[in-house]
Amino acid sequence: MEEFIKNREFHHVFQPIFETSSESCLGYEGLLRTDQFSNPEHVFNQAKHEGLLYEMDIASIEEALRKVEKKQNLQGKSIFLNLLPSTLNDSRFLHDLDRLFGTLTTSPSSVVFELSEQELLEPTDHHVKQIETIQSWGCQFALDDVGKGYANFHTMIDFEFDMIKLDRGFADGLTDSLRKKAFVKSMADYCKKLQIRLVLEGIETKRDYETAKGLHIPSVQGYYLGRPTDLV
Repeated sequence: MEEFIKNREFHHVFQPIFETSSESCLGYEGLLRTDQFSNPEHVFNQAKHEGLLYEMDIASIEEALRKVEKKQNLQGKSIFLNLLPSTLNDSRFLHDLDRLFGTLTTSPSSVVFELSEQELLEPTDHHVKQIETIQSWGCQFALDDVGKGYANFHTMIDFEFDMIKLDRGFADGLTDSLRKKAFVKSMADYCKKLQIRLVLEGIETKRDYETAKGLHIPSVQGYYLGRPTDLV
């Protein structure tokens, strides 16, 4: 794993996120890919097993931002990058992230860190302070995969998130599910009231896209809007 990280034996593809009101592209989520593992989650599982989870996560962030740096057509677009809570909690992270931004022309204000609760995110003073410090640089934070894993309403309330991303399970069959429509609409109302941007992941059909739009979901992501690809 050490050589895998050192030699950057991975790359990123990027999936677009769209605003429903203007149907314009809000930004792109960077997704790690590699020929060495069939599932990207296995990369991080192996890194954790070898005690290199932080090194893998920060390398992924750096590699994605350096790829974005080379693209001239992303002015004004947000770049969404996954960040593990354990990385956020690491004493090295602020220094390493500050150093990285110092080597880039990409503005921190274009970066959205998606905190996935595949790891438990606890509302400790340290976590809150880390997020506030990075937000003061201009970065934004999103709570990812809400409705999956450890993600819960306590986490939504305990942290000052800029965005909330609903798990793709809520988009699957949205049009035909009264319960899903009611829940998604309640989340849209909650986020609007608190000025939090809501993103619904997993939109794969025109019907569900139109339903999400009718429910006033501000932003959506999924194969119907665009598959993950190399940025051109």
